[in-house]
Amino acid sequence: MRTEWLNSRISELNNSVPGFANFDVHAKGKIIIQHVLLSDMNFSGAGVLPKDIDTLDQVTLPGPYFLQVDEVVDVRCFRQDIMRVVPLGIERCLKLSMTDGVQRVYGLSFRPIKDLHVLAPAGFKSYLYLVERLKIWKLNARNLQKSVLVVKEC
Repeated sequence: MRTEWLNSRISELNNSVPGFANFDVHAKGKIIIQHVLLSDMNFSGAGVLPKDIDTLDQVTLPGPYFLQVDEVVDVRCFRQDIMRVVPLGIERCLKLSMTDGVQRVYGLSFRPIKDLHVLAPAGFKSYLYLVERLKIWKLNARNLQKSVLVVKEC
């Protein structure tokens, strides 16, 4: 995350959440993580991907990478069906447009990934590791985990 963005959130929380400055590190961390999950990484992300990501080919990227998914499209659908949810048992090929806030990468999911579909909200965060890059990222259930937004009282 960009330092100036993080400092701005902490300052905002100090002013808007009573007693925030006196919370322990764990309680502060839980609140800040919620803000990170709700943030737009196009503004808050500092970049975690390798600088030469566009030139890498036929490599496995170890990660982990925390990325924002801006768009999910089923590239096997006709244009008129592009926003229709296809059940997991049906063949589909999802293309994801993802960013770390600095660079944009694209991934393809040839096999079903639970909870990943074309109607997933733009801006959800994903955690990726051991991703094969063959000009485009090859995604599967083992290397992509969709983050779940959980809001709890601290």
